[in-house]
Amino acid sequence: MASLNVSRPFLSAAELQAISRVFDSGYLGMGSEVEGFERELERYLGNSRVVRCVNTGTSALHLALEALELPSGSEVLVPTLTYVATFHAVKMAGLVPVACDVETANGTIDLRDVERRITSRTRVIMPVHYASNVGELNDLYRLADRHGLRVIEDAAHAFGCEIDGVRVGACGDIVCFSFDPIKNITAIEGGAIVSADRDFQDKVTTMRLLGIEGRADNRVPLPYDVQGSGWRYHMSDVNAAVGRVQLARFESELKPARVTILSAYRHALKDVTEVRLITGKAGVVPHIVVIAVAAEARAVVQKNLLTAGFDSRVHYIPNHLHSLFRTEYELPNAEALYSQVISLPCHPEVTVSDVVSICDVVRASVSEPRRSGAS
Repeated sequence: MASLNVSRPFLSAAELQAISRVFDSGYLGMGSEVEGFERELERYLGNSRVVRCVNTGTSALHLALEALELPSGSEVLVPTLTYVATFHAVKMAGLVPVACDVETANGTIDLRDVERRITSRTRVIMPVHYASNVGELNDLYRLADRHGLRVIEDAAHAFGCEIDGVRVGACGDIVCFSFDPIKNITAIEGGAIVSADRDFQDKVTTMRLLGIEGRADNRVPLPYDVQGSGWRYHMSDVNAAVGRVQLARFESELKPARVTILSAYRHALKDVTEVRLITGKAGVVPHIVVIAVAAEARAVVQKNLLTAGFDSRVHYIPNHLHSLFRTEYELPNAEALYSQVISLPCHPEVTVSDVVSICDVVRASVSEPRRSGAS
């Protein structure tokens, strides 16, 4: 069994103290801690952004789509190389996820393929910041504007990342974050919807608490009114208390650790021509570190990593290959990338020495299929 996981939570005594504070208050639902977390996230992002916290990142995507109140059967353009939660969120909203190809350089949505798949039923583009890469986001917004489409960014991998010095979530139409146990910050479980559209966020506020009108928390006096659909998607004070500690630790502790790990991988692999680093540009705070190797070498690399005590993963199976979302068309870039990618250990407990050892295994492994063929 691998002794160094690809991902793991990074918690301290401070998070336990925050949970204890909530326990001592006698109230565990959505209350002052959630409100405090939302205000702190708004200050962190700036630009008059409004933040609404929910119980998972998947709920954030689903609720963002529901709050747009789109006609049933409307199409949402989504990169196929993403966790299945993204596609499920679209389907749960009564909408149609349209799988799009990705850029081989970074796994983000291919805008040329997006443009080909826009129809009269298209209402939303949902880019996914794969491996913390945002891709050509400015070009994507220009494309959306030309076609009158909304944009919901699935930024589950990208909390704390920057684009030209601007934090992801500080601008854009609608941005959704995940705070699950292994993300850049965690609330144990949780998510957030970010937008400057206050009318939209008013709908989110109501919908996340079962459609109950006029309350920002779940201490609802009788009588109350419900005028539309809603879900039990609110975040609890327990989760928010953990998120607040993680946010306070992020810039000084969690972010530098992840950036250092990425820098170490970049340095250790820079001369290995058989390996391509997918997680890359300046401003990235990596949730996962992804490399691409020749398809015939991947099994060897993963086997040798496991033998050496290092976990690895493949993120992700393209959704258009799943039975539920299978398409009649091929998406060649995503299919090729899926056969090549490997996620390597990336969390604040990974050391530079660990990275060097991991890359030594990768370097030795990528030539094995070639040597075997030569013999």
